[in-house]
Amino acid sequence: MLTLRLPFGFKQVSVVMKPILTIVLLVFYFSKVKSQSLSLKQEAVIRKTIQEHFGEYESSKINLQEYANCVEICGKDTLFNPNGYFYVFKLTGDTCIRLDKSVFHGFNFGRLLFSHQNELYALGGYGGFTCNNYVLKFNAGVGEWMLIKTTGFDTPKCITGVGVIRDSLIYSLGNFSPGNNLTEDGFDSCVYFLNTKTWAWNKSQVYFTASKDAKTFIKTKRYLFWIT
Repeated sequence: MLTLRLPFGFKQVSVVMKPILTIVLLVFYFSKVKSQSLSLKQEAVIRKTIQEHFGEYESSKINLQEYANCVEICGKDTLFNPNGYFYVFKLTGDTCIRLDKSVFHGFNFGRLLFSHQNELYALGGYGGFTCNNYVLKFNAGVGEWMLIKTTGFDTPKCITGVGVIRDSLIYSLGNFSPGNNLTEDGFDSCVYFLNTKTWAWNKSQVYFTASKDAKTFIKTKRYLFWIT
């Protein structure tokens, strides 16, 4: 079982201090995310783009302030990719410029967005009753996403959990296959890692068995907090 701990050990904190510490962490996290939100002008541009392809209802229900896993710095550019869609916008000051030429490639909600060698990548996701486990790279030259070929026998069937990037390795854990309200979700306790130098998958010898609801995470630079 993979155990993720605070430096001083959360179990050693008094009963009184545990909820206080949790509240402090949550307030810090959400205030930080909120302070980096889109401007009203930028949000209007993105919603209009979604509305043109998917209608007003789809455009209005999406949470564009889900900033944490929608923005990546690629070189000198700040790129925004709405969770679940393949649109890519360049954010500069108060402006928002669309870079992609995508029309529709399905959905990839819950994908891991990351920057590698100053280029934008997306790993996994779920949408349209389909689980994804592929790696995509955004080709700014043609304005389209490209499939990256990966190798290895230990490839996760569905990447819908949480990702942690360390140097050239991307760790994927807490993955599950949605049952779409017909069957129970299939939880995968394995911890996988992808080498971005070789694009080869491997499976760790440790397991993550903490919860089937493994999407309730707060990520910092050094730690991964599971909120129970």
